[in-house]
Amino acid sequence: MGGHDHIVGIEINDDEMWILSSAFELFRIDLQTYRINYRYKYTQEEGGLRIRCLYVHDDESVWVGTMNGLYVFTPHSKEMKIYRHRGDDLFSIPNSSVWTIVKDNNSNIWLGTYMGRLLMLIPVNRRFSILFLSLRMG
Repeated sequence: MGGHDHIVGIEINDDEMWILSSAFELFRIDLQTYRINYRYKYTQEEGGLRIRCLYVHDDESVWVGTMNGLYVFTPHSKEMKIYRHRGDDLFSIPNSSVWTIVKDNNSNIWLGTYMGRLLMLIPVNRRFSILFLSLRMG
């Protein structure tokens, strides 16, 4: 990591720890040996991505929520898939600013976005179901 980078996300799965820096540098550390066994640096888009969260899926894909979309990275192929809001697609993210990512007990992926939009991603086809929930009591 460079002198101005900072850690924005840590995920631990089994015997591995994934670390993501603010410069979108990704590290996988073996927790048995404490050695870095994978390192990848994504070339940021102009203006930076302003990373908000990190999630590592069971299939080892790495999900990064940013102010400019959801980035899903596959380490084995080094393929990056970017999900952003598209007004002509009802199944796109309703807001490109992704603040949190979690998996539920049914293996659905939930995204929390700016303006309070809650999304469920069905893993089979990676299409988004948009839920508008009121978080008020009563």
